[in-house]
Amino acid sequence: MRAYYQVTEGETHKSNYRAELQLRWHESYPDKPFTSQHLAAQIANIKTRRLISPDELELMKTDFVQAGRNRRTDSVRRSINRRSNIQLRLNEQSDPEGQQIQEDEELNGEITLMYQEINLRYEGMSMEGRPQITRLKIDAEAKRVVRKVNEALSSILDSAGTLEDLCHKIYCAARVVTEIQNQNQTATAPNRPDREQRAPWETRLNRKIDYFRKEIGVLHTFLNSETPSRKVMKKTRKYARRVKIKLTDPQHRQKITVHTEMLKQKIAALGNRIRRYHQRTLRYKQNNLFANNQRLFFRQIETEDTKQQKETPTEERMTAFWKDIWSQSVEHDNGARWIDTEIRNSSGYTAMPEINISESDLIAVFKRMRNWTAPGIDGIHNYWWKTFTSCHKKLANLLQSTLKNPQEIPSYFTKGLTHMIPKKGDLTQPKNYRPITCLPSAYKILTSIISQKLYSHIKRNNILAWEQNGCKHKARGSKELLRKVTILESENTELRRILQELEVDVGKHNFVIHGSDLSEHGIISTQSISEEINKLLELDLVDSDFNDVYRLGNTKYCPIEVELTSYRTKNRIFQNLKKLKGKKVFITHDETKKQLCLNSRELKNTLQNARVVPQLPQVSRVISDKRHHIGKKTRRTDRSNQEK
Repeated sequence: MRAYYQVTEGETHKSNYRAELQLRWHESYPDKPFTSQHLAAQIANIKTRRLISPDELELMKTDFVQAGRNRRTDSVRRSINRRSNIQLRLNEQSDPEGQQIQEDEELNGEITLMYQEINLRYEGMSMEGRPQITRLKIDAEAKRVVRKVNEALSSILDSAGTLEDLCHKIYCAARVVTEIQNQNQTATAPNRPDREQRAPWETRLNRKIDYFRKEIGVLHTFLNSETPSRKVMKKTRKYARRVKIKLTDPQHRQKITVHTEMLKQKIAALGNRIRRYHQRTLRYKQNNLFANNQRLFFRQIETEDTKQQKETPTEERMTAFWKDIWSQSVEHDNGARWIDTEIRNSSGYTAMPEINISESDLIAVFKRMRNWTAPGIDGIHNYWWKTFTSCHKKLANLLQSTLKNPQEIPSYFTKGLTHMIPKKGDLTQPKNYRPITCLPSAYKILTSIISQKLYSHIKRNNILAWEQNGCKHKARGSKELLRKVTILESENTELRRILQELEVDVGKHNFVIHGSDLSEHGIISTQSISEEINKLLELDLVDSDFNDVYRLGNTKYCPIEVELTSYRTKNRIFQNLKKLKGKKVFITHDETKKQLCLNSRELKNTLQNARVVPQLPQVSRVISDKRHHIGKKTRRTDRSNQEK
């Protein structure tokens, strides 16, 4: 019976098995020759007369079925890896094209056979009863396997008639890939608890600390015992001999006490070294996690306190609490005034074009989806929809068909798996959990395409209110905006510094003319200033290079402030100042303190009103730490300006 199950792989392949069965029997028992017909008759006799118990036969059959699957998956994996290097051997083969086609057909047949077995295994089974698809470790070999399975099952995936049938086929194809890649993991992985991996130097330091503690314990026992034991005396002599302390010395106890304190200091130094290493490692991991996955980073920070609490509410309490919230019906006010306003405004909108789902829409959605987010009730991750490209055209056609016939949408598309994420507080209360519902990936693909089409229409007609930030692309919500406002308004010294920099930036194009007699002629204009500058400095400036001029007093030869249009013009003027040598006119930078946007009273009121904004303690504390020295520097600058 073992030979029979081995040949037929657990009665899964019974075609033309008799010749191979006879050969296998002759290899095992050469002294007992039997024909293939005789062996088949004996097998039927054993089953009919129950010479072996049915349970034992079923166990034997199951073992050989699994062994046959393992052999097939090993063969497929070897074939795929061999085919990856086939291009290097094409020139050396006599008939490369024919042999390559033959090998491809054999490999596709084996993959198709694996798919058919998995399809029969899970066909008709409820989605809750199907096992979850394990997360695939992405490497070069895994990518080759996925590409080959996608190529071999392209006709099967394209033959799906409904969305539910296509989802089932994708699930079975994903199971084929995972069985090829992961079928040996359970056999090779040792069944032992995970141990924390430590660096060799850390292990060495820990051993040294343990040794010092042991020595301190022995010396402490020796010092505090009037009659120490023979074992303690032996070890004490050993430790004292190593540090050159003689027990016959009258001061040996004081020396041993000093040596014990020295050992304690060594332990403290080694412990600080290990502690610094762990703190540095933790910082590195958190920085790396923040750069790659900010959501997981903040979630770990929030759940640090919740890890210590292991008690959770019962399933009945959790269901009763959230059912009261989800099952409450809400009635909307259909007579609101803003609805009439929107109806009047919609008269000028263009009609939205008909939604046509294509493969390019699917590819755009796949780029925004993550590979291994938690799947819905169907157990299919986004990765499989991305990589099985042979089903994209069929998926687009089926999704387009559901828009015209919504009854074709499977009922389980709106059925999700709700995961309860713990928050802060007492975790025995259901209210301290955040529910996150995972829907099937196919449903999320459909809604994402419709959402993108709707957003394009809304943006084209400018329908979305400018105050709305919640569902606007590349926009931040109210929490982020409030945090920005708090950062700016929580630090008064920083606001003053910004205003001072603005004054300097605006006034950097100005200069002052001293000693000119233009002021006594009455009206000062940009034309008179340009003629005077060209006459004094021999330049070719025009009126458009000057924005405005100001008279800084009413006396004769009062200074004149000039505002230029660009810094380049001011640079030309100051490069030619040497031509004013020997003349009564000279030009300096503008050092007047004009109030450009706020006077002192308005600035004071602005800073007082900034305290009314709700503060975020954590952000304010961080900003105050970072701006501490800047505030000191600004105060010193203000004091120096007042003295001047």
